[in-house]
Amino acid sequence: MAAFVWATDLIEQIDPFKIYKPAAIGIGGGIFLGLILIAALFVYRPWCQFFCPFGLVGWLIEKVSLFRIVVNHETCIGCRSCEKACPSTVMGAILKRDRMIPDCFACGTCIEVCPTGSIRLAAGKRGRPPEGRFHPGTPE
Repeated sequence: MAAFVWATDLIEQIDPFKIYKPAAIGIGGGIFLGLILIAALFVYRPWCQFFCPFGLVGWLIEKVSLFRIVVNHETCIGCRSCEKACPSTVMGAILKRDRMIPDCFACGTCIEVCPTGSIRLAAGKRGRPPEGRFHPGTPE
């Protein structure tokens, strides 16, 4: 909103991709980059989630989408083939039903590799896995 109201490029001042050209970073950019790196210890992809326009739009679309990747935990055998095949870390978060689920772009790779057909693109909310499933130290 601020970029439209003030007709300025806000990203230019804090662009983290200037790290590849350190002389162009500046003091403000360096501080911001340091804060992003620290935030990355606690938040998955903080630049993408909070500042990148594409990441924000992707996140919004996923949150309001009628269809999403859904796991049928009754037929899932816990082999984690979907998690290994996922091009991002999202399938692991979906399986565990983590509080913070990264952006899923619904590429369908998890659907293709699931040996039991337990994963589908469907309307509705994602269900919770059985207690203790998919967490370290628990049997599958």
